[in-house]
Amino acid sequence: MWSDNTRRLRHLVAVAALVSVAACGFEPVYKQETISLPDNILASVKAPDNLPGRELVRAITLAAPLKTDGLVRIAIKLSEKQDGQIFDTSGKAERYVIEHRANVSFFDQQHNLLTMRDFKYVDSFARSDNEAINLGTRDRLRSRAMRAFSQSILRVLPGLVPQSQAQ
Repeated sequence: MWSDNTRRLRHLVAVAALVSVAACGFEPVYKQETISLPDNILASVKAPDNLPGRELVRAITLAAPLKTDGLVRIAIKLSEKQDGQIFDTSGKAERYVIEHRANVSFFDQQHNLLTMRDFKYVDSFARSDNEAINLGTRDRLRSRAMRAFSQSILRVLPGLVPQSQAQ
């Protein structure tokens, strides 16, 4: 008898948790959206020539391949800031917060500025005594930020081109 009531209570708590998460607008971090874009949307994407910049350009151009008759040109500036947030008694940071920013300018075919957008991605990680683990964690967080930026940039593109110009 007791186990039936406990089981029902657990089910009720689980359902309540699911309903509250769904109602708050929760969206999974790893969710990859499929965005429908015109074939000729992108003419060029300029980003810093480093690993995060190349990763971001690759993610964008996989979804929207570059075309010589493309309607939009993108210029991206990336920055990253890391701060210690929780410190032990000796003053050594135990937890870091990493903030990635992308300043994105969208231009038309004649290089006229259409719009500028700033995107921010913040995450944190617990510092390990093993520096290789810390480097791997920072790389994973950076990759996650670049994927989030590519999705954000791709969501802006359809609103920049009139339907009459899109092919």
